[in-house]
Amino acid sequence: MDDEAPIARYDPTPGSLQLRLTGGEEITIVGLGPDLPLWRGQGEAAALPLWLTAGQADVLGKMIEYILKTVKISPASRAVLEDLAPQVGQLHDELEEAAAPADGGYLADEPDVGE
Repeated sequence: MDDEAPIARYDPTPGSLQLRLTGGEEITIVGLGPDLPLWRGQGEAAALPLWLTAGQADVLGKMIEYILKTVKISPASRAVLEDLAPQVGQLHDELEEAAAPADGGYLADEPDVGE
């Protein structure tokens, strides 16, 4: 993940939103509460985020793949799942990358193979 790219991070525990702007400047807003709704777009294009862990994104991606390969669904539903599949895959990959240690070593809570 690019350490200089703009990003927004919401931490529900303190109710804070941290923004990193294109130039690297960071802004933190506190006191937003634990249930801040975050919207993208407006009107019919409005969307809310679905918060997933890497494991949840992995399972969801596999479920979508299974449905597309084996379950008879309407063309409209197929189109939605075909559009969603790469987004879930990208989310999973980005979460995995964000969780990986910078030195390429093992994560602290992952057992070594054979344990």
